[in-house]
Amino acid sequence: MKKQLIILYIMLATILGAQEIKTITVTGIGELYLNPNAVVISTGVDSRDPLIGEAIKKNSLAMTSIVNGLIKLGILEDNIKTSNYYVGYYEPYNKDENEIAEYRVSNTISITILEIEKLDIILNKLVDLGINKINGVDFKVINISEYNNVLTEKAIKNAREKAEYLASLENMKVDSVLHIIEEGSQYTPVMAKYNMNLAYGESDRSLSSGNELITKTYTVTYQISSK
Repeated sequence: MKKQLIILYIMLATILGAQEIKTITVTGIGELYLNPNAVVISTGVDSRDPLIGEAIKKNSLAMTSIVNGLIKLGILEDNIKTSNYYVGYYEPYNKDENEIAEYRVSNTISITILEIEKLDIILNKLVDLGINKINGVDFKVINISEYNNVLTEKAIKNAREKAEYLASLENMKVDSVLHIIEEGSQYTPVMAKYNMNLAYGESDRSLSSGNELITKTYTVTYQISSK
């Protein structure tokens, strides 16, 4: 009987002890600001002609010249990709002697440049080669996965600091980690607007990239106790 009472006492103590476990859950964020190591240009050629075959031919010749010119500048063919190709028929709503029914061909390519210092040279060359539109210039960081460990360390350290501060406000201390959940990563690229007026032949096309922000977030639950 005495032995049974001791076992019952131990069981009750264990249950009560479990009920007294106090926790705190915080979100830790790891951040890194990095200089871009690549730039992506979205550009291409729009062509038009009353005959569909001629419109396609004009566009094809122009794009072939552009791609060959980029390769001569040292850009790898794998870094030149078609992102959009469109063929459509246009007929003016209002009869106007300045507008005619015609076929329109739009060809857009994405160019990845790994040597950012050559950006101005390449942009000028694109104009010389015959592009008539630039949709955007996007500075970015490639191989972001290389920074995963650093971001994780920063996020977990940030979570611990938050937990310790909040616990101290209630005269508590942080003991051990109970749960860690990875919420994910976020990459915030810098978008650079490239306003170029081809008609007026602007010569100043210099761009600055700024810093890229990458983050990684964890939710961490700690066990806490009185100091």
